[in-house]
Formats: sequence, structure tokens, C-alpha cells
Amino acid sequence: MHTSPGGAGSESTLRENRRVFEKYKIIPRMLRDVSARDISIELFGQKLHLLFCFALSAYWEMAHPLADLAVGNAAASLGIPYIFF
Repeated sequence: MHTSPGGAGSESTLRENRRVFEKYKIIPRMLRDVSARDISIELFGQKLHLLFCFALSAYWEMAHPLADLAVGNAAASLGIPYIFF
């Protein structure tokens, strides 16, 4: 049985997110030269080496009281964005 994720209230934001996401498709590209790849992107005027970021998790501080700081420092040392709010 397939169940879809739930959303708050009337789920209008969930529906809109799904509608927008459906515009993007993964298109397989077989038998292509991948010896020189560029997986970088430009985000907010900064070039990132790859599309990857860390986001805040409430559970990190259960493991260690300074976990947010440690993850932020790790992200900074790798040049990976850290979303903290």
C-alpha cells in the first residue's frame, strides 16, 4: 500500500512543492564520457563544488552539547553550506 507524506493544514504547500518538483526529471545519459565531470553549482552568487549541504537537526545535541558548532566547523572546512536557523 502506497501512502503519500502528510502536510500541515490543507496540505496546499505540500501539493505546490510536488507540482513544482514534477517539472524536473532525471534523464539517464548512457555511454557518455565522464572522465571530466563538473558537479558544481552557483548558489546565491557563490560557486559550490557540489550540491550538498548540512541542515540543523534537533538530535545532534542529544549526542553532544556542542554538536551544532562541530557540524558548522566541519561544513566550513569542507566549503559546504550549513543551514542553521
